[in-house]
Amino acid sequence: MSDTERAWAAGFFDGEGSTVYSPPYALMVTIVQADTVTLERFITALGVEAKIQSRSLTNASPLSKKPLWVVRYYNKKAVAALEAMWPYLSQPKIDQAQKALDGFNNRAGRRLNSEGRFTLCKRGHELSGDNVYTAPDGGRECRTCILARRNRTA
Repeated sequence: MSDTERAWAAGFFDGEGSTVYSPPYALMVTIVQADTVTLERFITALGVEAKIQSRSLTNASPLSKKPLWVVRYYNKKAVAALEAMWPYLSQPKIDQAQKALDGFNNRAGRRLNSEGRFTLCKRGHELSGDNVYTAPDGGRECRTCILARRNRTA
């Protein structure tokens, strides 16, 4: 995914997308469109796997004759999608996303930094330097938590 494509995706999301936290479980990043080709480009630009699903026409304008399509990212995938777009989002979208992320994480200290990465893991450990494991797919995990999990299962 190129910076140009991520910037395009962020601009598209600024105009057409939303980020919400629905207690008690789901952080959701959603974008709706009448054109599946544009949604496919959005998914490719972010590099975060998602399915394009048909959206019920009950929420559509009665004047619209086109079917609507939706891409939804939940929880970890929602965070990954936001991380990919974060440097390019407008301030209102950043504010919307941060409010949803704060609710989802229920920790004011678990904010995103300027690169769109969490500063703390969900257990409050610092996510920087040697304490970050980067998986082959680009996901990040706290090494302290990895070691604790291994010790519990050993």
